[in-house]
Amino acid sequence: MSVSVAQSLAREERVCGLVIHDMEEKCTEYEKKYNMSSEKFYSAFTKVGLGDELDYFKWKALIEGIREWENTQVALKELKV
Repeated sequence: MSVSVAQSLAREERVCGLVIHDMEEKCTEYEKKYNMSSEKFYSAFTKVGLGDELDYFKWKALIEGIREWENTQVALKELKV
């Protein structure tokens, strides 16, 4: 693997980490606001529903976004091997 490709992959991994961190901080705000962990919220929201409050949809999108970014981060690490 060329140096420039390795540097690009490393940069993209750092971007993933920053985005994940930012999204996790936003989830923490919802956890405090609603006194519930993101795990419990996601399970309840997707299984039984909690209503149609806009915050709930934003929170759900953040959780799913974190998962997607984490998958991307893993894929980038695998490319470096």
